Amino acid sequence: MKLDVVSTVPLSNKARRVIYNQDTGEVVTTQHSSITCWVFQHSASYLVPRVVIHVDPAFQDGFQHIALEQTASRTQRFYVTAGNSVQVINLCEGRAMKVVKNLHHRSITAIMFFNPLKYIITAAVDGSIKIWDDTFQLQVVFVGHSSAVSDLAVYPHGPHIVSASFDCTVRVWNLETCDQVDQVLVSCPVQHLVTVEEVDQLCAYSHSSIQLWRVHHLHRLLTPVSSVIERLQSVEHSDKPTRLLLQCADASVRVVSPNSGIIITTLLLDEEIGLKDAAYAPGQEVIVVVMRNGEVIKCSSASNPCKILKTWNIAESPCTCVCVYEYVGATTSKFQQSTEKMLNARRSKQSSPTLLLAGCEDGRLARLNWNSGKVDFDIKGHSSRVNSLVANVNSDQVISIGNDSVLRVWRVYPFADESLAPLMTLQCGLTAVNVAAIAGLLCVGCEDFATATYATVVYSTAEKDRNDHRPEDDHTASIVAVCSSCKVNIFASASSDGTIRVWNDVNTLIRVLDLKATPTALCFCSERGDLAVGIGKNLHVIPYSECKATLFKHAYDKTNSFQCRMPSPCEGSLPFSDMPGDLFSKMLSMSDFDSKPSDEPLPLSEDSVEEHNLKRLVKTHSSLFRLTPVHKKLLLLNLFKRSPKTGLCYAMFLSSYMKNFVVLMLGFASEHN
Repeated sequence: MKLDVVSTVPLSNKARRVIYNQDTGEVVTTQHSSITCWVFQHSASYLVPRVVIHVDPAFQDGFQHIALEQTASRTQRFYVTAGNSVQVINLCEGRAMKVVKNLHHRSITAIMFFNPLKYIITAAVDGSIKIWDDTFQLQVVFVGHSSAVSDLAVYPHGPHIVSASFDCTVRVWNLETCDQVDQVLVSCPVQHLVTVEEVDQLCAYSHSSIQLWRVHHLHRLLTPVSSVIERLQSVEHSDKPTRLLLQCADASVRVVSPNSGIIITTLLLDEEIGLKDAAYAPGQEVIVVVMRNGEVIKCSSASNPCKILKTWNIAESPCTCVCVYEYVGATTSKFQQSTEKMLNARRSKQSSPTLLLAGCEDGRLARLNWNSGKVDFDIKGHSSRVNSLVANVNSDQVISIGNDSVLRVWRVYPFADESLAPLMTLQCGLTAVNVAAIAGLLCVGCEDFATATYATVVYSTAEKDRNDHRPEDDHTASIVAVCSSCKVNIFASASSDGTIRVWNDVNTLIRVLDLKATPTALCFCSERGDLAVGIGKNLHVIPYSECKATLFKHAYDKTNSFQCRMPSPCEGSLPFSDMPGDLFSKMLSMSDFDSKPSDEPLPLSEDSVEEHNLKRLVKTHSSLFRLTPVHKKLLLLNLFKRSPKTGLCYAMFLSSYMKNFVVLMLGFASEHN
């Protein structure tokens, strides 16, 4: 390959740093005491200076490091360092804005701008890394390097950054958990790092070598959420696409497509009261939630945001949890409809009954009337509060967990007045906190804080048998979720110890996934075995290939984030050679099983939303990411009409995500006038 010089532009002083501004198509250079913005002219074959910016006299000894804000707005800022101070410059207006001094005790050795969170990140000779907001208010200090930090870079996935130091380490830091999540030792100090977003490679070079690293990240971001995800449910229906139901800490519920990450609709509830449990009936297009004050709220998921239909208060005892049992097995074929007219006439009114089941504070299980919310049937199940209800539709069962450390299995009769009958009672010995079902198998997450025991147990309801795993395979912290994949016949558990453990049907550990983060929720989101995991305020996906690798090996290896080697272009998934025959067949048949329908968010009903809920929708970045430009415009225009100041603030808040910010604001002004 040969490079030809197209044009040469003389400089008055030596250029110390050069950076390309991809948002404006300009080249920015720093000289001894000035900064120049160059534009391309003459068919992009010649550079012409657009503006020359002279900096503070304290910086005239020379710039050491630079960083550029990645936004197309007129407020785009450029940062230069000298000593332990930073000069802020507005490139569009061509003026120096302010100088922030004494950010570190010693000289700054690296600076970067983290665009997703609008953070300025600086590192110094003493090895410290400091996170600042856009007003230079200190947010976090990372301490770990024992020598000067040489460079900073954005991690290709998630809210992480990478730092290199002269102590011969490369470290990964999580900006949400504010902790170090990985560290790699290198043979010689790395002087510079180069990464590209969503590309699983990291380039590190020093005075003697250039290394290309493969970034092995277990999970990829599916969609960001504005609040911590407390619970995840995968909801399936024979006539509807699979959906994920997200229960969040800000008293909101979201229906998400597991294929694209699109938020179909959002339910916004009172944050002061708080949300306790939620259930989704896709066939009825209804979400039912239980609030912390015991209220049961029925909402329509056919609008965006969801519309509250009815609010019920159970007089007998406050509700603590809710479960939707959507029976779809009673539908009859056309042939049966023609030959069994009398039977179909009898069942036509309730061909696919949907049971709304609730657990109560006094230990009762109640079937609520779908329309009125009254208790049609109840039965005593536990001696104290019912903590959780899980429907096992394939086996016509419902499983309840009580505060009395008892797990009960109930037989469901969807067409009978007395819908529940006790089938089995299980004494776990430990406190049962989570349960997942595969046909006649139950995987129960148990824990005992007194003995620091956090284990899973698999029960067979048909054989009345129990399978325990080895003590050394236990989690080391609380189990936050247990889920199951009926097609692949495996279970998975997530723990606060930062791991996800995959178990087979006899409770043998087959895989440990080290997340380098703390999961808050977990569920299988596809029939081939993909995992959806809530990490902080983000929803991530772990592909099924990570669960299939090195299966059924007791001497497992935890997955590292970095592998120092040159990646092969033909490199694919890990082989199936170590897998048993039955699981091999299931995984192979599921490789291309899932279809990906074209999901679109429901149209935004902005006129029926209160202003404070509009602000909550704006803060939900993912909803705005997935909405069409017309929906974005409608949402911000509604805010702008109600309060021009509020609308302008939120439009500026979104400016980094919207390249046509100026055009959008002009449209606001014309429509508002």
